[in-house]
Amino acid sequence: MDWPPSPNFEFSKKEKDLIIDYYKLEFYNKQENYILELKRSDAECLLSALDLIKLNKQADLKSYSELKSTMMREYPDFELLWFQDQIQELRDFGLLCL
Repeated sequence: MDWPPSPNFEFSKKEKDLIIDYYKLEFYNKQENYILELKRSDAECLLSALDLIKLNKQADLKSYSELKSTMMREYPDFELLWFQDQIQELRDFGLLCL
């Protein structure tokens, strides 16, 4: 898996008279790639969480509850993001393990 994932495309959508910025994140493994479109704030939150749980830092966080308490300080909606269907698809893709 390539690291660090980075937003390779930024775009906006109009939703109920609001313009919302989105990031398109692309994750790769040896066999395929997975494209994830998230609101900019959600993408930044996910990238922060991925940085915290990457292998060379994994010893610092031993459980989901530790990750959650760390992330909730900066991103109060972290838990809503973490249990979205798109994040579950990342788990199925083999990316997220704690």
